[in-house]
Amino acid sequence: DPLIGDYPNLPFESRLNRPPLGWEDQQNRVNLNETLHEEEEAISVWSFDLYNYKTSTALKSLGIFFGSVGLFAIFLAKTMPEAPMERKAYPYDGLRIELG
Repeated sequence: DPLIGDYPNLPFESRLNRPPLGWEDQQNRVNLNETLHEEEEAISVWSFDLYNYKTSTALKSLGIFFGSVGLFAIFLAKTMPEAPMERKAYPYDGLRIELG
């Protein structure tokens, strides 16, 4: 990157990939006086979590979830009791003639 001058070009690797023990600052998984990455806020332990799932695994999990929700909705629709009253009956074929 030409904008950072002679600052070292460190690899873009999240600190969450580092082992949790063996650091002077164990909370941030870094040694004191260690050169920080140019995009430190994006790769520190306080950034977004890493998800190392394959696309097929994620799609399978989503399919199982939405399938389960759909089956539950169908179950509720089939087992819902009817209203405990008589439906109102309108004359003239349900007011078809009156309302056009």
